[in-house]
Amino acid sequence: MPTVDQNKWEDWEDISEEPEDVEDIVEPEVEDTHGNDRPSVDQFTEWYAGAAMTYGTVPNYYEYISQNHKDAKARKENPFFPFESFTEWELADWLSRLKCPMTVLDKFFQLKFVKDRPLTFGNAKKFRAVLETLPAGGPQWMSRKVAIPGRETTKPLIFYYRDGLQSFRYLFGNPLFKGHMDHCPRQVWTSPAKEVRIYDEMMTGELTWDIQDKVSPGETLGLVILGSDKTHLTNHQGDKEAHCVYMSCGNIKKDVRNKATARAWLLVGQIPVAK
Repeated sequence: MPTVDQNKWEDWEDISEEPEDVEDIVEPEVEDTHGNDRPSVDQFTEWYAGAAMTYGTVPNYYEYISQNHKDAKARKENPFFPFESFTEWELADWLSRLKCPMTVLDKFFQLKFVKDRPLTFGNAKKFRAVLETLPAGGPQWMSRKVAIPGRETTKPLIFYYRDGLQSFRYLFGNPLFKGHMDHCPRQVWTSPAKEVRIYDEMMTGELTWDIQDKVSPGETLGLVILGSDKTHLTNHQGDKEAHCVYMSCGNIKKDVRNKATARAWLLVGQIPVAK
């Protein structure tokens, strides 16, 4: 279950909003963006003409954070801010991945070896506070209570979720996936005779080709994939269950999207199970 600060919901802003002045956007000549996506069997591939054109650019999620986050200026002077150095950042990264209880972290910070090496954070509470100042790894979490008509529950049902559009923009604009994206529908064949059709990516299917027919010339399709499973939340939340909802971007090549380490799937919702 994500950590939720109920006082922050009204302060949440759309991190992907367009610039206030469209003249601030550099608009190069219209460019075909799918040329680099073409496979080695290009002579057997029919591309959808006029799809996925570029008309300008806006900052992606990480660029927006680096330019507009409240600590952006401090990070230009110290790339490891709010940590003093790479060494301190490395320790903080290791501790955060352990996911230890606060009591265990406090015991660690009380070790003489650690106390002899002053840190920005000297106890578990300060450590958590420092982590809270870091940019969020995706759109902010939001929450709302869920009521079931005609039924009472032992505890309030809370639905946690992220904004769907912002979540997709976060995935689609992630620079880590550059070079591993499909932007244009295509039909792939094993030979110029077009006797055997190849379906291996979402953009090679009939559906994307048909949808492209229905949108304006030059537009790029954004392919949303949603998945869900039932998860027991027992470690720290008691006997609670929730259906976790994940989002991915179908424009990301499947060999990358299917790797857990690629982080091409983003948790976007936790639907509570009523008891």
